[in-house]
Amino acid sequence: MLDQWFTRKFQSDQQITRLKTIPGVGKFFSLLIMAEIDNIDRFSKPAKLHSYAGLVPTIHSRGGREY
Repeated sequence: MLDQWFTRKFQSDQQITRLKTIPGVGKFFSLLIMAEIDNIDRFSKPAKLHSYAGLVPTIHSRGGREY
């Protein structure tokens, strides 16, 4: 029943269709990514989105220790 709802609701959505072309991203994860990002225009540049999504590793140094 959930698959039928998803197909009816989002089959014509271009963003969902594009996300599903990423290997490993299907119906569920495409919808999850869309919900997480919301409006892409709220990120001023791609680096901000990368950081928000946790795709950019950061190193914090303090007192000789790195995290």
